[in-house]
Amino acid sequence: MIAYWGPLAFHGRSSLVKYMQEKLSGINTVAMDVETISLKDTTPVGFSLAISPTESFYITLYPEPDEAMPWDIICSPAVKKVFHNSLFDLSAMEDYEIYNSNIEDTMLMAMLLGYPAGLVDLTALLLPGMEVHSMGEYLTPKMTTLDLSVEQVSVKCCQDSQATFALFEELLHLVDLDYYSVEKQLIPILMKMSSRGLLIDHEVREQLEIQYTEDMNYYEALCVEAGMMKPGSPQQIGMILAKRGNMLPLKRKFNERKDKWEMKISTRAEDLEKLSDPLAAAVIGYKHARHTLSNYLVPWRSRPRAYTRWHLDAITGRVSSTSRNLQNIPSPLRSMFLPDNECFTIWDASQMELRCLAYLSQDKTMLEVFSHDPESPDGNIHQKTANYLNILKKTAKNVNFAMIYGSSDEGLAETAHIPSIRRAHQLRESWFNTYPDAARFIKLTQDEGWNDGYITTLYGRKIAMPTNLESRAAVNRKSINYRIQGSAAEIIKRAMIRCRHLPILLQVHDELIGDGDLSEEVRSLDLEHMAPLHIPYQLIVSERWT
Repeated sequence: MIAYWGPLAFHGRSSLVKYMQEKLSGINTVAMDVETISLKDTTPVGFSLAISPTESFYITLYPEPDEAMPWDIICSPAVKKVFHNSLFDLSAMEDYEIYNSNIEDTMLMAMLLGYPAGLVDLTALLLPGMEVHSMGEYLTPKMTTLDLSVEQVSVKCCQDSQATFALFEELLHLVDLDYYSVEKQLIPILMKMSSRGLLIDHEVREQLEIQYTEDMNYYEALCVEAGMMKPGSPQQIGMILAKRGNMLPLKRKFNERKDKWEMKISTRAEDLEKLSDPLAAAVIGYKHARHTLSNYLVPWRSRPRAYTRWHLDAITGRVSSTSRNLQNIPSPLRSMFLPDNECFTIWDASQMELRCLAYLSQDKTMLEVFSHDPESPDGNIHQKTANYLNILKKTAKNVNFAMIYGSSDEGLAETAHIPSIRRAHQLRESWFNTYPDAARFIKLTQDEGWNDGYITTLYGRKIAMPTNLESRAAVNRKSINYRIQGSAAEIIKRAMIRCRHLPILLQVHDELIGDGDLSEEVRSLDLEHMAPLHIPYQLIVSERWT
């Protein structure tokens, strides 16, 4: 089916197809939107091409592509295609081989400007007279687009592509084009990573499934013995622990089904870890084992490769991973992946976030430490901090990272496992005295985040702070964390761009994992001197991802 959304009326399919072909002939820019069966089942049911903010065409793909499919447009490198969240739409259309190096993305542009990322909210802000709707207005939680009429889907899809076209014209004059052009280069890189995946060693996977199943059953038995029949139920966890004299905190959580905020018992591991009750430790063990089984090991039983979806929608600018998050996969599970070409090459940036703090603050003590080889005692910032503060190296590492996370005394006590808030305060003060320039920088950044409503990263990205939604303490934490984390993200993304000709499999925080022995190629790229600050990289060639 071909449908049209615009000011004209057509009588019969042939006249509409002819008009579409005429309008698309010689065109150099279209806005494109894809509708899938659901967010989980990303089989595309159809897509629309907007040629202006007021005209668009819808072409069905499911169950079969319409015979008038404009292949020459969607596959042409000469035609610029504008998406709102290109990585999702391009992934859904992967089988159609859309040329992905001439792509614009209005969601990415909006995020760089500190605007809402959602199409509906963004359109309401910048184009209040334009009609767009969320899919939630059409579907109940159990429905998919296959439950809607083709006409309903086509109208929504065409409205979305027209709004995308209009937003592109609006945002193009506002965004920093130099910065945006760098970010755009990541789109085809992340598309390749998403489609490549990782080969699974099923003998190792089966062994891990047995191990985690035994762990889950063991911890479940401990919970049941203590009267907790459902250790996965937050209500039961909270009730049983409260009866034993251990109270878990209440925290606000948004209920999407009811579309409102609610107060819920927090059963996060970090809150359970604060309790001395051995039952809390059993709940943590049970939840971790069950999560690992249900999110990784069981879904991959019959799959030859593990895949994830890569995104550019993290507020700090970090590359993120969903649909089997391989960035946060438990370390023991890394052993079940195999390279396609004999070995993995892992290039890991050394203490990137702390180096960003040292460079941005120009802290003399930190810069002196980082002037040495990171493998030497004089170049190890965690050992130096341990010596300065007279604490264990493991504690010093936690303290160092707590500082760039903007932790309060309470947060430091939690992160570094310090039993006393008073002791945590002492360590914070000692750290500030040890690194006085970094301390001044942290305070200045927190003041800027609160007073200006944004912070600025190493390469000039402005990240908005939620000053009208959150407390001063929360904004203080986010101001320094976003500035450091955002700066580190900019460096690793530029490293990915420099390595784009290599078979990159994963990006995990400050490291890249590639397929095959790429050590010589990586060394030749001189990643260490790519950024304004020196970032040493440790290169590891291994048969397994470690």
